Amino acid sequence: LYAGEELTPPAFQYRDYAQYCYDQAGGDFMKAQQEYWQSQFSDEIPQLELPLDYARSVHGSLAGGLFRFQLDAGKTSRLNSLAVREGATLFMALMASFGLLLAKLSGNEDVVVGTPTAGRNRPGLEQVMGMFVNTLPLRMNPGAELDFTAYLQQVKEGALSAMANQDYPFEELVEWVEKNQPLDHRRNPLFDVMFAMQNLEMEEMQIPGLTLAPYASQKRTAKFDLTLSCWEEQEGLAFAMEYRTDLFKASSAELLARYFQR
Repeated sequence: LYAGEELTPPAFQYRDYAQYCYDQAGGDFMKAQQEYWQSQFSDEIPQLELPLDYARSVHGSLAGGLFRFQLDAGKTSRLNSLAVREGATLFMALMASFGLLLAKLSGNEDVVVGTPTAGRNRPGLEQVMGMFVNTLPLRMNPGAELDFTAYLQQVKEGALSAMANQDYPFEELVEWVEKNQPLDHRRNPLFDVMFAMQNLEMEEMQIPGLTLAPYASQKRTAKFDLTLSCWEEQEGLAFAMEYRTDLFKASSAELLARYFQR
């Protein structure tokens, strides 16, 4: 609009989407998704016991730190080749790698990592203003008996199943779990670690008379123990490791990043 362009009116408004969700809530479509997620978390929820620098307290802080790092173009290319060879996506290969790192650090062979989904999986929703994002808790089992390609196939199948059931609200799954088993209220429900791959196409804006550049906010919070974010750049893959400063030192976050790259 600043550049004098016009917006095409969307075919739907957010209220139409909200009404659709309300209509679907008690239907077979949503019941099937509910059954899928409840089957994923019908047993005891695994707790990720990462090596911490500071003891976890009941009243944890949301203060956070951030460590940025990159994977060069050569390694990114080889990672993409691996994913293509195994019929997977780059997201799946990175998620599998992150899950494997968490398993090695914690000694857990049952790992849950949250990931956001855009939620715009129906025609016509791309241009609608509103909050569609949902959270998917992906459960991975990097057991010692698996080689990496077999484990990647497991992650691939789990991710595809999760995406096929991405309409079920995460909050409702948490409420159901809380009714059936006690949760540690010093932790986030279901998982403590997030992985987010940002694949939005961000066009470089050029407006006559204005110069625009990204601004990196200095205010840092951390909703989870760790959040690994990733996006593609010309030089390769860029990462940001967000961490809770009441649990981890900055040096530990940097070490985790080096382990992940290895």
